[in-house]
Amino acid sequence: MPTRVAIIGSGISGLSAAWLLSKDPSFSPTLYESGSYPGGHTHTVDIPTLSDPTKTVPVDTGFIVCNPVTYPNFLALLKELQVPLAITDMSFSVSRNGGEFEWCGDNIDTVFAQRRNLMPFGQNGGGMWRMILDVIRFHNEAKRIAVEADRLAFDDEGRVRAGTTPQEREHPFATLTLAEFFKQRNYSSFFYENYIVPMTAAIWSTPADMTFDKFPVLTLLRFMRNHQLLQIGRRPKWRTVVDGSRTYVTKILENVTDVRLNTAVVSVERQKDGKLVVVDASGNRETYDHVILATHTDQALKILGESATSEERKILGAIKYLKNRLVLHRDPELMPKSRKAWAAWNYLTRTKSETESPTVCLTYWMNRLQPFVKEAECGPVFATLNPLIEPRSDMVFGEWEYEHPLYAPQTISAQDKLQEIQNKNGVTFCGAWTNYGFHEDGLTSGLLASISLGATCPFPVHLNGGFPTERLPIVPPSWATEKGVTIYTHAKPKYIEHTPEAVLKAQRRSDPILEALGPRDARLPPTVSIAYGRRPVRDATILQQRYPDSIPSTTIRGLLSLLRKLKRTDREIRVLLLGLDNAGKTSILKRLASEDITEIKPTQGFNIKSVQQEGFKMNVWDIGGQKSIRPYWRNYFESTDVLIYIIDSADKRRLEETGEELHNLLEENKLAGVPVLVFANKQDLINALPGHEIATGLNLNAIRDRQWQIQPCSAKTGEGIEEGMQWAMQCCNKK
Repeated sequence: MPTRVAIIGSGISGLSAAWLLSKDPSFSPTLYESGSYPGGHTHTVDIPTLSDPTKTVPVDTGFIVCNPVTYPNFLALLKELQVPLAITDMSFSVSRNGGEFEWCGDNIDTVFAQRRNLMPFGQNGGGMWRMILDVIRFHNEAKRIAVEADRLAFDDEGRVRAGTTPQEREHPFATLTLAEFFKQRNYSSFFYENYIVPMTAAIWSTPADMTFDKFPVLTLLRFMRNHQLLQIGRRPKWRTVVDGSRTYVTKILENVTDVRLNTAVVSVERQKDGKLVVVDASGNRETYDHVILATHTDQALKILGESATSEERKILGAIKYLKNRLVLHRDPELMPKSRKAWAAWNYLTRTKSETESPTVCLTYWMNRLQPFVKEAECGPVFATLNPLIEPRSDMVFGEWEYEHPLYAPQTISAQDKLQEIQNKNGVTFCGAWTNYGFHEDGLTSGLLASISLGATCPFPVHLNGGFPTERLPIVPPSWATEKGVTIYTHAKPKYIEHTPEAVLKAQRRSDPILEALGPRDARLPPTVSIAYGRRPVRDATILQQRYPDSIPSTTIRGLLSLLRKLKRTDREIRVLLLGLDNAGKTSILKRLASEDITEIKPTQGFNIKSVQQEGFKMNVWDIGGQKSIRPYWRNYFESTDVLIYIIDSADKRRLEETGEELHNLLEENKLAGVPVLVFANKQDLINALPGHEIATGLNLNAIRDRQWQIQPCSAKTGEGIEEGMQWAMQCCNKK
């Protein structure tokens, strides 16, 4: 008889556990899910396209991205399932108080998206200049501390150092929170208020005040080192599942035959004979040989009820969760005000002091994160966690609630003790909460749960994303041990960075921006003396001496050089090209870009091209003019420098319609004061109205709140286009 295993919860942990057991005929797994869909945080939804509401595009709302470094098990699973990945982006921005202060980490240009921040005394504490210097300093310190912590705990093979106690392997910073570390190390408040705290809050979906006061700094340093976040430029290429993460869920479920959706488990009763009875909300009772609780810890304790042991209550009860509301929408009001500051992840806040903020609001720009969500087809698509303001109701696709573990020192302590309750009394616990709280962690815990029962994984399982860890695979239950199952020999760590040479090589390879900022001393500072039989240095004051506050003058000179280059580059301006369908917008855009205009198709979403003109780099947005698309024009108003409105001079019957649309645009607050160039196009046609008649018919002379110009032109011949653009550039020069 196959061993019957109930798996409660169909998130990544439950799915992976069920998948692995289903591959072994000696097991008969049943997967329970209280909700209407399998996957948990793996939740893909369909949204309509702009041009055809019956056509849909998949968008992820929970798990979105992975990277090729610290997701070895997840990538191996996708390879096994033959699920493809696409390259994506993980840029980050901060927008405070409705655009009062903004920066984006794409490059040095977007870091200073607000040029006023170039002034070294524009903000208290040195502002952006001090933040950049502190970022460079922090990245170097964090890498060194993470390596020191690993060197204290692990030998050169990535194994726990033999003959040492946990106390001897503990780094002096292990118990420090972010608040204690940054204040002790004399980092500027501007740095941690506008960089570290927002980034940490965003990564763990945790309010900023809790992040600063409770988050263990060593956990953050190791995580950022592992995920290659300790760099400014040339970030690693992250990945997203093609056509949404439900693709891999569907593949997994092809192997799992007994899946019970909309079946909430209310209790698990432990029997004297070692069996377990699972009771669902409908009162159905089924007996199993083993139960895998792939749920959050509070849910696990509720299901176990009175049968939970005191150890289970103590360990699982120490892990807390936060509820987060996610809204999928098209409203750009929940993005940075400057389009230049738009990133894949956009942290929005209303407070002056981020360390006192009781919320976390983060907007994911899904068009950038998932390349198959094309803006030309779907319009701008955003997923906002805990919106500061409600998006417009007519732009909302839906909303969902997700819970995330709250990381604090007691969380780490509970994780370290988890082995004490695993596979005792017929129950295994798994979930992303067992480590950092991410998809790789959830997958790994699910695989290890099934492996501990005797299942065999078709690929080697790495712990901790391939980095060394003191935590071990789950010890098999006694009934499995009797069958010859032993504790799993996990794969050797992939990344062992224990030598100064390895650190220097990694820095040079992954942090080219620091090289651009100036040469560094190739000699790394001495690290904690712990290796090769010597006792570790325990005095934190010695560590303090090894992390100087100063930044090399060569680095500052390099930064100044980059900023001078930035000031010499062409000024970028944003040009919005609007008008009714068939007015000739795309033809004019192609004419500006010196492209062939013999084959033109109607614009279903938008086109964008960058054009050099009169010392300006024009980013020209051509938005479709069909009636179904016009309501979405307002999504593109932000940060517009010039509005170009195209009119078909030969289409007299639509003159009134185009005039109404133009005057509606002039009433938009986001376009207030923006110069308007009206191109009276198709002047090559014999029935075209002259420019002055169009100006009279549209009552353009009544415009008093901005500069405007009507320019007769022909996209076909090119006549009049250059003259119109020269006027537009003159307007920009006056700003």
